[in-house]
Amino acid sequence: MIVIPNLFRDLYNPFQHLPQPSTVRTVRNSMTNSDNWQTNFEALEAHVAQTGHFPNKHTKLNNWCRYQRKRIKAGTMPIEQKVLFEALASSRSNEHTGGRNKKN
Repeated sequence: MIVIPNLFRDLYNPFQHLPQPSTVRTVRNSMTNSDNWQTNFEALEAHVAQTGHFPNKHTKLNNWCRYQRKRIKAGTMPIEQKVLFEALASSRSNEHTGGRNKKN
């Protein structure tokens, strides 16, 4: 049997200054789902206060809003979150903000 030594084991590792994956996971998991929900809801509140409507397509906040609507339809959203989300949805402007105008 031939044993080939690991020639690269003792060389400088250019990635050793980066955090280890276990460290990254701990930092990421420090926020609970309800904390994340509250953070996204506050961002949505700020957006609606500034623009008067929910975000446009292809943004992280829009994807979050779509997921919340999906949770409401599926009946998996907690009542407290549902009440807050629906109150915000009803407070936005009814003004047409883009897209095609329908022919009369």
